[in-house]
Amino acid sequence: MTSTRRAVPGVVRRVLRDQRVRYLLTGGVAAGVFYGIFLTLWLTAGDRVPYVALVLIANTACAFVTFRMYRDGVFRSDAAIVPGFLRFYALGLVSLVGSATIVPLLVEWLGVPVAVAPVLYIAMQPLLFYPVNKFWVFRARRR
Repeated sequence: MTSTRRAVPGVVRRVLRDQRVRYLLTGGVAAGVFYGIFLTLWLTAGDRVPYVALVLIANTACAFVTFRMYRDGVFRSDAAIVPGFLRFYALGLVSLVGSATIVPLLVEWLGVPVAVAPVLYIAMQPLLFYPVNKFWVFRARRR
């Protein structure tokens, strides 16, 4: 029984060594941050502000909140913070374009509820953005 207790933390450590696992876990946190901001804005100002604007605001706020999680926790990058953040935010702008186009398409054309459409968009982002983050945003400095 003691060996089982010791094995579990070892397994967890091995799993967390995998950058892809850390990326997905951090992405889950980022999705929660984004959706929490979006839903709060929508519930408090959705009757006065178009939901597309709320998606854009939530996306930008999420970039500020999650940059260090990705930089330090996922990619363990030694890239300079300011250029790294600018690349991260540039990728965030690509995500903004996706949010501004895909979410309305889901809502207006496919009839997906406003509260669900961003979740669907969030679900497809890891496959699209992992390689860009790994090889461009958080690339290692040349020595």
